[in-house]
Amino acid sequence: MTFALQSNPPRAEFGWPGGDRPGEVVFRSPVAHDVRDAIVAVVAEALPEFRDGATLMALTPPDGAIGRYRLATSKSACFVRVSARIGDAQLEQAITGWLKTNGLAVNHLEIAGLPLSFGGHELRIDVRELLDARHDNGSVEDLRQVAIAVSECHRLMRTFPQIAEIKARASERFSKLAKVRDEMSDALAAKRWGAFCVDETWAARNADWLRAMSDGYAPRFDQMEGAQGLHAQVHRANVLFRRSDGHAVLLDFEEAVQTFAPVAWDMAYFVQRFCLSDAPGEVLLGERLRVVREAYGSPIPGLAEMMRQTAWFSMAILFDYHQRGIISPVAEYDKFVRLETQARELAAILGAHFDA
Repeated sequence: MTFALQSNPPRAEFGWPGGDRPGEVVFRSPVAHDVRDAIVAVVAEALPEFRDGATLMALTPPDGAIGRYRLATSKSACFVRVSARIGDAQLEQAITGWLKTNGLAVNHLEIAGLPLSFGGHELRIDVRELLDARHDNGSVEDLRQVAIAVSECHRLMRTFPQIAEIKARASERFSKLAKVRDEMSDALAAKRWGAFCVDETWAARNADWLRAMSDGYAPRFDQMEGAQGLHAQVHRANVLFRRSDGHAVLLDFEEAVQTFAPVAWDMAYFVQRFCLSDAPGEVLLGERLRVVREAYGSPIPGLAEMMRQTAWFSMAILFDYHQRGIISPVAEYDKFVRLETQARELAAILGAHFDA
């Protein structure tokens, strides 16, 4: 079967593409008049105070209507996200509502899943509080605040009333990815390198790594001991820090609606994106890991192995995208090779800090 080549999802889908180097939280990109009118018309149906005289500025240059915005009048303002990723708005809203009600700092979806037709696409609009906040500054205190927030998120998600819905969605998703693993193994055995990547030489160059993945990838995270509801993407773009008190605020729970796995899943993202991304020296890395472990408050056995598994999980997603004609840049493939290799090389030090 052949597939029409498509580009990656627009960069504007993500507050900061890649998530590892978020910029300032400043809405200064201009918005085309037709985009502004379309978004305001939909939001004003739910929030009439924005019907007249509202201004709309984007966080980063939008792609059509897709983007993240500050919608404001002289009296009020809110954060608006427009996305082509429809997902399950109501379940995501239920998760953030549950966490907020129980005292966790999250950017709750006040209004979720408003439909917008624009440019021949069906899009989703969510409205949230506009926070006076910043991204992390690289400090040990910011690490501590994130670890505290993630620990409390995990505690509360264990009793989320709709957890059965999340588990069912995750089971379906991970079952499909188990089949993707088998498809990758078949392609690897047949040396069908073009099945992996738009650069047919990439898989050939990384054949040994792919074979290790084929042997080690265990995609049924929902069946692992200790599996539960999670945030599911604890990276730097999905955490803000309130300027008033420095507390971490968790954002974007769109992956939480379909992820049921051990808590090490979240901590794998957290440690890789917050602690390891700048390749710290041994002393600084040790300090960061100690602070995270103490603030999280409990052991996370098998963290290094989960970091490998989440890198392989992401590679399976890229393979599946490629089979469906959604083309990802080679740099994305290389990133997950690097993350898995890093986890393997640091297994001893990660185990010393988190296993007990």
